[in-house]
Amino acid sequence: EKANERRSLIRIEIEIFHTMDDKRMNNNDKKEKNEKANERRSLIRIEIEIFHTMDDKRMNNNDKKEKNEEKEIEYFSFWNRLPRDIINVIFSLLNRQDRNNARSVCSEWKKSRPFEFANFAKKGNTNDLIIMQSLPFLLHLTSISLSGLLFISNQSIKCISQHPSSTQLLSLNLSYCKSLNQECFGYFAAFKNLQRLNLKEFSGTVTPLQYENLFQLVSGLEYLNLAYTNINDPIVARMKILVQLKELNLWGCSNITDTSLKHLSNNNPLLNHLSCRLTSISDYGLNFISRMKQLIELDISCTKDISPAEFKNLLEQCIHLKSLHVFACQWINDECFKQIQTLPDLKQLDVSYCKISRDSIQQFSQLKPHVSVVSAYH
Repeated sequence: EKANERRSLIRIEIEIFHTMDDKRMNNNDKKEKNEKANERRSLIRIEIEIFHTMDDKRMNNNDKKEKNEEKEIEYFSFWNRLPRDIINVIFSLLNRQDRNNARSVCSEWKKSRPFEFANFAKKGNTNDLIIMQSLPFLLHLTSISLSGLLFISNQSIKCISQHPSSTQLLSLNLSYCKSLNQECFGYFAAFKNLQRLNLKEFSGTVTPLQYENLFQLVSGLEYLNLAYTNINDPIVARMKILVQLKELNLWGCSNITDTSLKHLSNNNPLLNHLSCRLTSISDYGLNFISRMKQLIELDISCTKDISPAEFKNLLEQCIHLKSLHVFACQWINDECFKQIQTLPDLKQLDVSYCKISRDSIQQFSQLKPHVSVVSAYH
């Protein structure tokens, strides 16, 4: 019994010892783990500090770049905000070499020109005084547009004729200038090299003799727009002076008859663009158009009294047509439309409000997919 008691006491002591030893071991393990964790945390803190330091430097560099870019944008936007007219004035003051160098700076400057073109069109408040004040800055004019300016008078045309570049002027647009009259034609003597003239809706009452005087002053015209004016057959007869004429727009000139087409076919051999929309031409006049074999663009929209046979003859003669407009020609039917398919160079066709079936239009589009067709079905 005593031996058993002693053994039990020894077992208890051993268990207590192991328990305390386990606790001691656990504490050591915990300390080691805590030390390792602390080391890892410190390393992470160091890495974070290094990262933030590098990130701050990166941010500072980015900020500097952004500020520099903003300064550059602000600098260039100052020039970009300048109206094109002012940049053109500046370019006009440079010699040719400096101008070419400046154009290589950016795409915006590359588009600039030393005021070869002055566009006052549709600026409703423009008057004679504004044009007179602007002209001294326009040094190398080759083109001027005054389209739609209701408040300019013949005085503006006089100022343009007195400009140093008046003899270099190639294009002049006076369309919709309601306050001009035939007296301004006297100033056209300065425009010796004029090639393009737009007098659309010119409201002045002009006699055939006055037009003849005008044509003599600008005999080198290649383009003439007289749409919605009061011209008539005698005036067209006087266009024989314009031997270089290539494009003529007579849209809406109700006084134009077949006689005008006869004069044009006889007197203007270079004519290749002709618009007779809303005129008084008939089947007889189409015969004279057939003689203009050099035509590449023709507009006979809204015409009446045209026979399919004469139209077929026109297509057989004017085989170089690239653009044909027969808008609202009720005499155009499927049979006429088949003849249009024979034009080898056709690229644009307007047959809106003609008596053509949908099937014919679809068949044409399949045969000539490269032709742009305008019709009631498109």
